[in-house]
Amino acid sequence: KGIYFHGYESDNLGGKIKWSKGQANIYNPLIDYPHQTKNRAGFEHWFERYKGYDYYIGSSMGGYLAFYMAMRAGVPCFLINPSLNFKPDMSPFTMPDFALEQRAEISILLGTEDTVIPNVEVYDFIKKHQLNCNIATVAAGHRIELDKFKPHFLDFLKSLNQQ
Repeated sequence: KGIYFHGYESDNLGGKIKWSKGQANIYNPLIDYPHQTKNRAGFEHWFERYKGYDYYIGSSMGGYLAFYMAMRAGVPCFLINPSLNFKPDMSPFTMPDFALEQRAEISILLGTEDTVIPNVEVYDFIKKHQLNCNIATVAAGHRIELDKFKPHFLDFLKSLNQQ
């Protein structure tokens, strides 16, 4: 079972989330990021709330949350144009205090024309933390179209079955 965290200015009923739920057992909580950011909880609060999943999926700010949850749990993640850098003014939790250590597969889908989270930010984060990631790119902006998302998500699901 997986969990899909939507982006900051999205909700949990978007097209990619609905389609993904038809492909696998996925929970899609609605997160009020602005409210959560004002009432910022420790990372462990979030981890206790959303632990126990076999993999994490996240888009944009949801990719940030999915990444740290997956790294803490040691399970795979699939990230779409993720905002990986800690931004205190937008973070739903305080900076995690565990050592960032890769213990599972990280798959990332990037839109090459993303101006919200430029690809260079993602690549810089990966390099800084010496992460080994499966990165795919598509000709798209920050909101990647469903037809461009589908084959990459299906590849991720297949990789889970091979582990």
